[in-house]
Amino acid sequence: MDLQLLSDRAEIMDLMNRYALGVDLRDWAAYRSCFADEIELDITTPGWPDKINADDWVVRIRAGIEALKATQHQMSNHTINIDGDQADSITYVRATHHLPSDQGDGQHTIVGYYNNKLIRTEQGWKIRRFNLTNLWNEGNLYLRELMAQARNKVQ
Repeated sequence: MDLQLLSDRAEIMDLMNRYALGVDLRDWAAYRSCFADEIELDITTPGWPDKINADDWVVRIRAGIEALKATQHQMSNHTINIDGDQADSITYVRATHHLPSDQGDGQHTIVGYYNNKLIRTEQGWKIRRFNLTNLWNEGNLYLRELMAQARNKVQ
């Protein structure tokens, strides 16, 4: 491997870690920095567009996340393929969402992986196509509905 390839791989892994920390620490500027200005979405959840402005994306995600007390996104098993100024990455995710509730368990966890397409920009690597494959859910599904309701308020 050459140094540029190693550097690119490290930067893309850092990007995915910044993505997770941006959400978990509610650092919306850091989270926004992970995306190209326009994002293609490959999400099977009803109500999401095929393309969205990154600022609008952050507003929607922020609304859902801030309805919760805490989140923790664990990223692992990075697979990265780089072709010039474009890259494909797969990253495993275990995202736990926490909100004490009288509706049952205060946790809802999504287990799956991100399969993203990235581009190299003057500011570094950015996600241009976002895909989350949700393999299974654990815990209180009421919390997932709560996040969806909060996101839908800002559509």
